[in-house]
Amino acid sequence: KININMVRWESEVSFEYDGTTKTVNVLASSLPAHVNVTNLLGNTAIEPGQYHATATLVADQYYVLIGNSNISISWDIVPGKINVNSVKWDYRQAFTYDGEEKSINILTNTLPAHVTVVSVTGNTATNAGTYVATVTYTTDDARYVIDGGNTRTVQWTIYKAKITLGTVTWNEAEFDYDGTEKTVQVNAFTGSELVNATYSGTTSATNVGQYTATVTFTPKDAVNYRLMGTATMSHEWEIKAVEITVNADRTIVTKGSTADGVLNFTSTENSSLATFCGFTLNHESEKW
Repeated sequence: KININMVRWESEVSFEYDGTTKTVNVLASSLPAHVNVTNLLGNTAIEPGQYHATATLVADQYYVLIGNSNISISWDIVPGKINVNSVKWDYRQAFTYDGEEKSINILTNTLPAHVTVVSVTGNTATNAGTYVATVTYTTDDARYVIDGGNTRTVQWTIYKAKITLGTVTWNEAEFDYDGTEKTVQVNAFTGSELVNATYSGTTSATNVGQYTATVTFTPKDAVNYRLMGTATMSHEWEIKAVEITVNADRTIVTKGSTADGVLNFTSTENSSLATFCGFTLNHESEKW
């Protein structure tokens, strides 16, 4: 009598499809002496799928088997896995904003056999920023699957454009007082059309004095531009007092005379108000 309850199948019962024939067998080392395998069926396949192998155990003449002589096992071939980690994007370095749409895509010549692209999303943009593009793959053969799932992502960037300001000058540094309001501001310069100028300090004044004005530049489009260099600068400016030259001629009046003495004043400036020797003169001549 021969006990066959310890007969086993080979341990590998799941295979990955690769186009070659896969086979399961009874483990030869588990067969007792004088026991043989016959009627081995369903133990070979090529295509992915679920299979069931059966075998019959028989003993040599003069021996009797103890146990089930008909043995079976379920086994499978799973779809072959395709690694897409070698697939490349045409994105090599960050873009810089220029108002034009930017895009990235898969280099199709790096796709493995049997892999096609279903869709690419998040791969176009115009404004500066960091984006994530997603590609979805599929296989053109049901015997294969994408290893690690059907989607892959890549992060890509559009940098802000640089604004480099040209030489910044102010319209004036010095005014002569004339009773009207004076104002300072920066002149147009290279890049001025791309920035906002925000003023602080004293940019307008009427009276004689020294003043400080400050301007701060910021990009008009802060999403897509960044300012290079100094963004804030100050400007010292002045309203200067005007010199007035006054000419006077005096009529000499003798003591006891009933005539008025007169100082006649003429100014070199077109001004209706002058101060001379402590007297405020509202006209071209004053009596004394």
